[in-house]
Amino acid sequence: MNLPNTITLARLIGCGVFAGLFLGQLDLAAFFVYLLLEVLDQADGKAATLLRQQTPAGAHFDAFADGVTHLTAFACLLSAGMVPLVAFLILFVREFGLMFVRLLAAAQRREVSGRWPGKVKAATHACVVLICLADRGHLIRLWFPAGRLVWFAVAASVGSGIVYFLRYRGVLRTAFLARGA
Repeated sequence: MNLPNTITLARLIGCGVFAGLFLGQLDLAAFFVYLLLEVLDQADGKAATLLRQQTPAGAHFDAFADGVTHLTAFACLLSAGMVPLVAFLILFVREFGLMFVRLLAAAQRREVSGRWPGKVKAATHACVVLICLADRGHLIRLWFPAGRLVWFAVAASVGSGIVYFLRYRGVLRTAFLARGA
């Protein structure tokens, strides 16, 4: 396994550490572990580029780890009553919907590459989670419930989901119009 994929694997393992700290109400530690996960998300991509170790498998692994990281954080916030169930479900469906499109594209020997709306979505998710964690851990004090910020994450997810759907609708059309589908 190359360095970028090792970093991505560390992110996946870190999701379990984060969830354990969050559920154990070790809020400050959970905040810093989540912050580290987001830093590592940047590091794995930069390392892949710098070391010229970009691979299709690594790109899929990174996208999978991104989804697991964000969904783990939002599930934790859901369990604490900071995120409404409907918001979590929208985030969940978008993540798994895009994974499904990537799977169909791979079966068609096509690539679903990351686009700027996905980058905006990821940054929005990271910021919303970090603000919610900082509020829960008393690092900051907001004048409104931090969980309301989840709607920015939902908007970013829906917006980027629409962009991906429009860009890759041919993948879906090919998959569902094929004989035997």
